[in-house]
Amino acid sequence: MTKDPAVIVLAERWFRLLVRAYPASFREEMGDAMVEAFRDRARDAHRQSGAISVLKLCVSATVDTIRNGPGEHLRPASLWPRSGEWRRLARIGLTGDDLRQDVRYSIRVLL
Repeated sequence: MTKDPAVIVLAERWFRLLVRAYPASFREEMGDAMVEAFRDRARDAHRQSGAISVLKLCVSATVDTIRNGPGEHLRPASLWPRSGEWRRLARIGLTGDDLRQDVRYSIRVLL
């Protein structure tokens, strides 16, 4: 396997720092997969457009972490509604209304 360019190595280090904004339980479950996916995206970006694209990817990942990291502490993905759990979640105060509100907000942010 060939050695990654320095910009990709630095980008991965930056992303590993960003992942620390998420709760420890989330990092244990998803951290390695997130880093691997980021590394793959950084390699593709570098291959297609060079270091500037990798920098843009880092900025995008930083913004994403600022948006999602604190929210994961407040409402972990492990509590997100899954099939068959709607009644249990409604009893603890998480309903479909919350999900609809989150989807609407996500759409607004993306547009």
